[in-house]
Amino acid sequence: MSKSIVELVDNLPSGGVTVMMLKSLDFVVPGEWNNLVGFDNTIQALTGETKRKLVGKIRDRAIELYANPNEPYQGVLRLYQLADSADSALGATAMANKIGENIGFLSFLNRLTPKADTTQTIDLCVKVAIGSMSLL
Repeated sequence: MSKSIVELVDNLPSGGVTVMMLKSLDFVVPGEWNNLVGFDNTIQALTGETKRKLVGKIRDRAIELYANPNEPYQGVLRLYQLADSADSALGATAMANKIGENIGFLSFLNRLTPKADTTQTIDLCVKVAIGSMSLL
């Protein structure tokens, strides 16, 4: 466990492509998505609690649960981080494939990398498998 749960939640992205896409979807279906960033902000939004002392108790309990190796939280987070890493690698291969398709002297990349449809299928399968495992 290299980072605490507080540090991980505090460092969630507040911008980027995914956040922009989710904001766009929220424009279509208002009120369905809120980009929660920050551990205490997340506690307050999810529990509706605003009293600092109670938020602090919830925070301490969450830290305690996350740090306990007998609880599944660290393992589930590692699986999601694995999926995120795989997602980045698959994105790079899809981009290499597209470069191979469009730039003649780099056409060998097209033969070495899977097509975008294949990488998207692999990405989906990895995420479904990890999501299923985390439910167990």
